[in-house]
Amino acid sequence: MSLSPRVMAAIHHQAAIQMAAHPDGRLEGLVFANPDGSLLRPQWVLNQLRKRTAELGLPRIGLHDLRHTAASIMIAAGIPLAIVSKTLRHSTLATSHSESASSSSRSSSSLVAMNE
Repeated sequence: MSLSPRVMAAIHHQAAIQMAAHPDGRLEGLVFANPDGSLLRPQWVLNQLRKRTAELGLPRIGLHDLRHTAASIMIAAGIPLAIVSKTLRHSTLATSHSESASSSSRSSSSLVAMNE
């Protein structure tokens, strides 16, 4: 799967922050972490998601909904179901297919809201 230049720039930026925080300037562990390299607390991530979606006037969604949305976007972009399943670490292709199907209406309404 290819990533847009904007996404790659964000990943490189985060990696540079993590490398600068490491005593040896190495990239170890997580790319998305606290400045000291420690794990992000799941509740903090969820709170940030809720805060940002509320600021944008989007419907309230959970972190797992983002997995469904990612599956739908990948399938709509023509990514083979086997790749989608592997990316999401599903044990079967049927799981990926049902996840994308169950979120297609939620994803569509959220994408419409973001583009308005």
